[in-house]
Amino acid sequence: MNHMDTRRGFTVLELIVAIGVFLIVVTVAVGGLVRALRTIRETAEILSANSNASLALEQMSREMRTGYDFCIPANPCASEGEIIFRNARKDLVTYYLQEETIERSCVPGTSTGCEGTYAITAANIRIRHLSFKRFGADPGDGYQPRITIAVGASGKGAGIENIIVNLQTTVSPRLPLDS
Repeated sequence: MNHMDTRRGFTVLELIVAIGVFLIVVTVAVGGLVRALRTIRETAEILSANSNASLALEQMSREMRTGYDFCIPANPCASEGEIIFRNARKDLVTYYLQEETIERSCVPGTSTGCEGTYAITAANIRIRHLSFKRFGADPGDGYQPRITIAVGASGKGAGIENIIVNLQTTVSPRLPLDS
């Protein structure tokens, strides 16, 4: 009996088409994965900038809550981008924007824990703007002082440098009993 070989294989053309379709699917999948990883990284950097700016805002607010003599003739503020006041330990404290970081400067009053000048924001974020608006607190006006702090921060990574997280809070300092 003469049997013809009934086994069939793929032609070269069928293999080329299958490999081409496979490469297209893999390219699309890898592109989507790369885009997803970039988005995750950018989101993490934005969250980090938000967290760090919030922490700096909280640190300033906490110290201002027990502060007094905000931007008075004895402690004049040069601009709305800085604030000068006395903290609870009677140290002269200044918060200001310096080359995309928020810095705290301290001149000792009655305490010895004053630490000079240092940045209170991390190196991986940019502070785009910082402003302090003071309401009340003029000597003898009888109004409780309020300071509104506004901060704009962004990450330093590529693709997110133009995404700015804006935060704002208002602090109502307690008036000192012995001032």
